[in-house]
Amino acid sequence: MRALFLNYAAQGLVLGLAVLALLAAAPALQRRYGPRWFCRLWLTLALLLALPLRAVLPEAAPAPVTLTMPAALLAAGQAEAAAPPQAADPGPDKETQAPPALSGGQAAQAAPGESTGQVVSTAPGESAGQAVLPSGGTAGGTQGVPQAPAAPVEERPAARPSPFAALAPVDWLALLWLAGALGVFGWQWLGYFVWRRMALRRALPADESWQGALDAALTCQPLARRPRLLECPDATSAMAAGFFRPVLLVPEGARPGAEGAYLLAHELAHLRRRDLARKALFSLVLALHWYNPAVWLLAKRAGRDMETACDEAALAALGAGHRAAYCDALFHAVSRGRAPALTTCFSLTKRDVKARFARLWDTTPKRRGAAALAALCLAAALAGALVACNAAPAKSGGPDDGPPPSSSPAPDYSSDEEVWPVVCYASNNAFNADPAGGGVLPAENFPEEFAEYDLFHGAGYVSPDLQRAGVAQPAGGDAPGELTLWNTADGGESWTSATLDCSAWLEDIAPAYNWGDQSYVDVTGVPVQVRAKHYQFVNENIGFVVIYAAWEGDEAAGRPAACSDGFAVLRTTDGGESWQRTGNIRCADAGNGSSFSLSVSSPFAFLNENVGFLCAHGPGYSPEGQFDLLRTVDGGASWQQLDLSEVAATLPGAPWSYPHVCGPLGYSTRYLPQEDLITSADEGFAAFSGWGDAGDTMADRVVFYTRDFGESWQWMYRFSDEIRGRALAASREVTEQ
Repeated sequence: MRALFLNYAAQGLVLGLAVLALLAAAPALQRRYGPRWFCRLWLTLALLLALPLRAVLPEAAPAPVTLTMPAALLAAGQAEAAAPPQAADPGPDKETQAPPALSGGQAAQAAPGESTGQVVSTAPGESAGQAVLPSGGTAGGTQGVPQAPAAPVEERPAARPSPFAALAPVDWLALLWLAGALGVFGWQWLGYFVWRRMALRRALPADESWQGALDAALTCQPLARRPRLLECPDATSAMAAGFFRPVLLVPEGARPGAEGAYLLAHELAHLRRRDLARKALFSLVLALHWYNPAVWLLAKRAGRDMETACDEAALAALGAGHRAAYCDALFHAVSRGRAPALTTCFSLTKRDVKARFARLWDTTPKRRGAAALAALCLAAALAGALVACNAAPAKSGGPDDGPPPSSSPAPDYSSDEEVWPVVCYASNNAFNADPAGGGVLPAENFPEEFAEYDLFHGAGYVSPDLQRAGVAQPAGGDAPGELTLWNTADGGESWTSATLDCSAWLEDIAPAYNWGDQSYVDVTGVPVQVRAKHYQFVNENIGFVVIYAAWEGDEAAGRPAACSDGFAVLRTTDGGESWQRTGNIRCADAGNGSSFSLSVSSPFAFLNENVGFLCAHGPGYSPEGQFDLLRTVDGGASWQQLDLSEVAATLPGAPWSYPHVCGPLGYSTRYLPQEDLITSADEGFAAFSGWGDAGDTMADRVVFYTRDFGESWQWMYRFSDEIRGRALAASREVTEQ
């Protein structure tokens, strides 16, 4: 209903302006064109206002002008989606509960008092979807891991959200529009049917004098079927009523006299012109556009022109000698009140009758105006059809404000919750001792425990307002399977820490992964450690941790350092109170099936609870002209390689050798030619630094960016022309030496 309301609103706005312009020009047009010309013009406008033009046009039809709704009217445009299944996190003061079974895996049970954050893992190949719980052990019965006894589940009835909770202001406006349309339509039609029923019950056949006047009128205005003529106490003047079997009504007790034949000739002209059907159309238009004053002015002017057109038709049949007598009949009809809508009663105000008399005595010849009428109607039709109203807020940005229009609609990956447009990633100087060097959160804002931690290569993020930040680092010591998650909500003034126990995941993957020459069945006996490859929140509630296993090399033993060829994606929807594993991925099973390395710092970026990107650095992902960017739309459960060949073909010197996408660009990025490309980003935006070998060095750095969750891509140079020029000059100078 929202789309229908917006379509009618856009149509009404544009066509309403056209109506006002034509009404303003009507006095000048009256000198050239007759009332029948105006009736055809108003009828065409009524048809255009009644039809939802954007709905009846093909989907590919262009809309050169798009009216965008303000974001404030769309703030609550979607209902909040139910959170994904999670195990309950009892906390220190709550009774432990056994969570319900989860699809794709089983939940683990928490023991009271234990630290929060353990990952409940499946073996490689099992489906994702298990919850991360506060304590060790899985409900599925993992061997060698003690299991806490299950506590009884307290079933509580789920609260049913109100159906009105998801309505945005624009939806309330649509409901108001519908209520008004039904009210206006019902007021006119219900009033008409009630009046007609009562009038016909009290009506009697007209006497011979009126029948004789009708015979005289039919001689000049013949009809295929003689209408019934009734005397009715509810009729204030001669009128016609009824759409399929119309009847003529005259006031009860009135004598036709000399003017009776003129009045009936006028009513017969209405029936010949099918003006009752026109009035029904205008009643529909008034209902659909009840809030538009231009439409009410249109209906009033159309009614006046219908009466004048019938006057012209009646006089043409009667002859010019009857003009004065006909005007006298109209004058006497003015004082006899008004009839309800949807009848042909011509009782008007004295001002309207004065205008009618002026047009009746205007005997100057009028033009047919077929070409002018066709041109005006075509212009109005184009104006109404080529203006659309978009329910999505406008995207901000630079000159490249999104992909070109497509014939098929792009999938909607937008979030049900409001998310930050972009964050500062650890790989983009989110943490830096020198803010002038690009960092947004200096090292002195971190706790003392970070003294030996490499912030630049750490997994972490900073929110756009620089207030919320987080860092994930190995717990160290005798806890190789644990991570410490550090978080701040006040720009580093105070920090909290939580332990995320991932040792169960290490045990699950041990039989399947090899480091060096040894297969690890008993992980607790080898120097392997869980590390965070990525840590990011997309808003205050939804966050991700991507973990992998790292082998600590021993040079004396001839054991090289290495890492697992797979990773797990963990997601929280409650601000980090509990975590759920959404993906357990082997690198060779993602993307195009080629293996890739996880050693590159922060190759991940998430836009909301479902959409994320991964830069897959490996030889199988860098064929000539292709780039190594993967995407997930299910929270990390599966990853597919994106086809960037079309945009890569537009790069200077394409195709590039050894092309690859390095990593996401965060909020702290500098030197872009379009400085606000990232800082003015909206939901659906992501940007990545790209490299290749096209014969230059720094000049070959480009930025690939999308505004629609990765459905389409554009590129720009990574650095401004000034910086690129200096880099090229330095490179050429070294080459010449």
